[in-house]
Amino acid sequence: MRDTEFAHRYVATLLGWFAEVLADWPRQDRDDLLRLLARFADDVAARLALPEEEEGAGAS
Repeated sequence: MRDTEFAHRYVATLLGWFAEVLADWPRQDRDDLLRLLARFADDVAARLALPEEEEGAGAS
C-alpha cells in the first residue's frame, strides 16, 4: 500500500470515528465545537507565525 493510500484510509477512519462520537450531540453543540476549534487553529497559526523573540513576551 502506498503512503498516500494509507494516509487516506487513516483520515477516513478518524473522520468516521469522530462522526460516530458526535452523532448524538445537538446541532448547536457541534456548531460550537467547530467554531471553537477553528478559533483555536487560527490562534495556534498566529502564534507560530510570530518571530521567536516575540513568543515569550506574553508568557509571564
